Amino acid sequence: MKAVGDRIDPATMAIGSLVTSPLLDIDLNRSIRDACDVMTRNQVRHLAVRDQSKIVGVISLRDLVKMVAARDTPEFLHRSSADRQGRGS
Repeated sequence: MKAVGDRIDPATMAIGSLVTSPLLDIDLNRSIRDACDVMTRNQVRHLAVRDQSKIVGVISLRDLVKMVAARDTPEFLHRSSADRQGRGS
């Protein structure tokens, strides 16, 4: 944390001194690749997601990794071990 690294008491530090400004956001109709590009280019792990001018959520690097991992996991890894054992016997 920035507060800890700067040896500032987080109990008295204002949130406003920690926020990234300007707020980085992405339109909810943009692609996952676009979100990854914005995160990489700006070296951030979270992006606000906007619908027109309203912030409707936050997407994280972890969200993107989980989505890609689920998409790219081979089918045999999706099956339960019991299912695999039953077919192999």
